[in-house]
Amino acid sequence: MAIELKVPVLPELIDTAKITKLYVSEGNQVAKDQILCDIETAKVLLELRAPDASHVSKIVVNEGDILEADALIMSITPDAKLNHLVAPKLKSTHQLLSNEDINAEHEFKGKGNIDVQIDALPDFVDSATIIEIYVKEGDKVVCGDKLCDVYTDKAVLEVSAPNDGIVCDFIKKLEQTVTSGETIVTLYHPEYIASELEPEPQEDNIDALLAQVLLDPALDNEPPTLVELNASSHQATCDNLEAQEDLAEVEVTDSTVIDTDLMIGWAASSY
Repeated sequence: MAIELKVPVLPELIDTAKITKLYVSEGNQVAKDQILCDIETAKVLLELRAPDASHVSKIVVNEGDILEADALIMSITPDAKLNHLVAPKLKSTHQLLSNEDINAEHEFKGKGNIDVQIDALPDFVDSATIIEIYVKEGDKVVCGDKLCDVYTDKAVLEVSAPNDGIVCDFIKKLEQTVTSGETIVTLYHPEYIASELEPEPQEDNIDALLAQVLLDPALDNEPPTLVELNASSHQATCDNLEAQEDLAEVEVTDSTVIDTDLMIGWAASSY
């Protein structure tokens, strides 16, 4: 009975994955745990492996295809007669190191200021196991260099350097388990500054200040200086306006009297 192999559950906030390399063709015989293809996301490199010794029945993707989670990649048919097959080891471009190899004395030991962690694990996976390490303490690396591989029951994840630097200390080593957000290794870079969120500037306006006075219980017992000043200023303005209105009424009244007298004088002279 054929088994459908699909894109595994992707890390959080990742919607698609790319088929970067196909290692088998239709009709090939494959061993259990043999790598069938590489699947790459923005965060990790996943290896799709055969769950049993099988025949490759059908491949429905090509290298470079962009797929969503749970999309079909290929179908294989298990065959117990193929159990003698041994998964071939792919040629590695990296030197594999043991736990003894990665330990080294160097001037930056213990001075790491960059924590290298697994950003996210696939859904329903709590931890991963470190299966390969490619650098040793004291090595210089650049951003993107492969540091180690970790294995889950769903995929092999590649852990890369997030920044240029010097490998300081391996906190986790081969065959040890690691969880999402847990530091595997530290790097050192003299100019690295961890990003911090800057507080948003407060609005310097009356509405914001009044809201602070009304909502902040710590200010309940503070003298309402701002309110009193505003009230006094408002009252002074009102008093000034009333005084101006009174003066205007006087001027209008006086003008009316003068105009009336002129009218009477003009009327008397006309007779």
